[in-house]
Amino acid sequence: MLDEADERWIGEHGYDVDNPLLDEVSRAVLLLQTTPELGVRYLPHTFRREIRRLLLRSGWHVYYWHDTTRSVVVIVAIWFATRGSGPIL
Repeated sequence: MLDEADERWIGEHGYDVDNPLLDEVSRAVLLLQTTPELGVRYLPHTFRREIRRLLLRSGWHVYYWHDTTRSVVVIVAIWFATRGSGPIL
């Protein structure tokens, strides 16, 4: 999903202009490494995993779950908020 967004950015702005979404997602990843409970619950724990959603300034959402046994945050989707529905998780 992030690759598709980056390809659209390149198509609109060219290769020479940095994509701010990539920078914003990188910062979000760093935050989630130290504070995985930062996002709000999106799906209840009774669903396969407790999926959380972190809203980025740009309007994109990062959907992820925290594997506490391995101390890993797994990002399952990057989704634009105005699409009208959430991603298929």
